[in-house]
Amino acid sequence: MSFKIIVGVLVVIALTLYISYFNTAKVSIVVYKDISYELPMAFFVFGLFFLGALISTVIHSLKSYKKSIRNWRESAQSKKEKQIEESFSQGLRALWEGRLKDAKSSFSAVLERHPDHVYALIKLGDSYRLEGNYAEAIKLHLKARSIEGDTTLVLKSLESDYRQDNRKRELAEILERLRKQDLTNLDPLIKLRDVVVEEENWSKALTLQKEVIQTSRNAVSHEEEIRFLGIIQYEMANLLRGKGDFEAAIAEYRKSIKNYEKFLPSYLALGETLMAIQNETDAVKVWKSGFKSTGARVLLKRVENHYLERERPSLAIEFYHEALSLTENDPYVSLLLGELYLRLEMIDEAFKEFQRIEKDFQQLSEFHFLLGRIYQKSSQTELAEQEFKAVFNAKGMMSMSYLCHHCLKRYRDWIARCPNCHRWNRVDLAPVVFG
Repeated sequence: MSFKIIVGVLVVIALTLYISYFNTAKVSIVVYKDISYELPMAFFVFGLFFLGALISTVIHSLKSYKKSIRNWRESAQSKKEKQIEESFSQGLRALWEGRLKDAKSSFSAVLERHPDHVYALIKLGDSYRLEGNYAEAIKLHLKARSIEGDTTLVLKSLESDYRQDNRKRELAEILERLRKQDLTNLDPLIKLRDVVVEEENWSKALTLQKEVIQTSRNAVSHEEEIRFLGIIQYEMANLLRGKGDFEAAIAEYRKSIKNYEKFLPSYLALGETLMAIQNETDAVKVWKSGFKSTGARVLLKRVENHYLERERPSLAIEFYHEALSLTENDPYVSLLLGELYLRLEMIDEAFKEFQRIEKDFQQLSEFHFLLGRIYQKSSQTELAEQEFKAVFNAKGMMSMSYLCHHCLKRYRDWIARCPNCHRWNRVDLAPVVFG
């Protein structure tokens, strides 16, 4: 008990005695039925005062006790939060430095103290994903989702999990939710389209790509997205052609070319589809138009083969001369023309063509071999022998093959999309030089 309280009590007692000395009147207090007590008026008044003071003191003490308990709890909570913060920071640092074991240990320590710590759940899940444990990563991120809901951070973590685990259906669902959160954001829409493209769901891809173009009107990538629409339209046309709906396929191929003028596969496929319905004239026109737009040698050879099949080699030669004019005398086009002359036994023309490109190919064995055949067919045996010997002394070899200009993978036959790098419109007939 404090000194002030003691002094206060003594003063009240003294004051009570003093007043009771001069005020002798008494008050009868009935306690129970016939039981009553008589007290001096002064004692009664000051008794009530003491009772009030006692009650006030008890209430004050209870409040002080409650405040002490609250302060203790707040102090303990503050200490706990500080420990959680320190463990979480250590985990982030370990994760940043690639120490996954330490990161997992720190984030697990956070969750031991705070099982619903959303950010610790997310980062621990990220750590498991980096280790390749996708099932555990997904489990943790789904728990975070159940606590926090579909926040961008949680959804993006699940997006990475499902993408790494190649779970396309769940990935598509997450991307749909991210897309709905911000309809002006191109990123989830493009990612969703890419998932659908990987599944070769061309009908849905076409719908999504049109949305991409609508959303990207003011974006730098708008023109590129229009070209990608042309690629998807090409794939849609292939589906229609496979079902025997040639007219619809032709219309779709033309849309593809309109959106992607330099898309070689659509020119080739459109021409073949026109051939299938006996429209050879338009087919050849499409291939020639495609060559003018793309410069692709595949189209050049396709026109050549068509005219040779129809026994009209003069038209093939005529188109080669047009091609040389368009390509400013590309030596590789001249080489193809020279080979055609040789194949047609037009020896003088073949020789002139090879003379014109000698400076471009004189170091290659293929050139000397073809030139030797020209001399051989023109009965110039000595010159033919010289060229055949030069084949073995040449510094390099060359062959025309189907080459992906993106990843440099070679193929025996032409394909619209390179299986190695998964890119369209990259494979063309091209010279490959060895040595």
